Amino acid sequence: MRPMNTYDFDKTIFYPDSSVTFVRWYMRRHPFALLCWLPRMAVIGLAYLLNLIPKEKLKENIFSFVRRIDDIDTVLKVYWDEHESWIAPWYRAQHRPDDIVISASPEFVVKPMTDRLGIALSRQASKRLQENMLQYFQGTSARAKCTAATATARKRCAGSMPLTPVP
Repeated sequence: MRPMNTYDFDKTIFYPDSSVTFVRWYMRRHPFALLCWLPRMAVIGLAYLLNLIPKEKLKENIFSFVRRIDDIDTVLKVYWDEHESWIAPWYRAQHRPDDIVISASPEFVVKPMTDRLGIALSRQASKRLQENMLQYFQGTSARAKCTAATATARKRCAGSMPLTPVP
């Protein structure tokens, strides 16, 4: 079995974070959207800080402005045209077509760039990674390791940690 390269997109291949960078980039170009979005985010941010809402709800609300964008594909094309140079040079030098990328950023933000780079992303990547891990560990006990309750095991199965056998 050939080794598989798995990377986290944000802060590894692309620095700093594509979600934050996209939101800032869009809001600088559309100040009215910022004025409409900011009060809502102040309330949602406070609710998150007070543990009244989960992180998933926070992220969902952060990207609520996207619903008002008529042609998100064009906006993302322009964004990535301007930010493609932020892809790490070391990654471009060792890029392989079977590389896999996992990201906590929304798929709609990251996918246009992973498509340009010709690499797999997200759900497909997670599924392929888990399949390869099952082959790596060889056995049904690997399934238990991939669904383990510990954060370390979940991160290992999600690809954010190196693939090393768990004793």
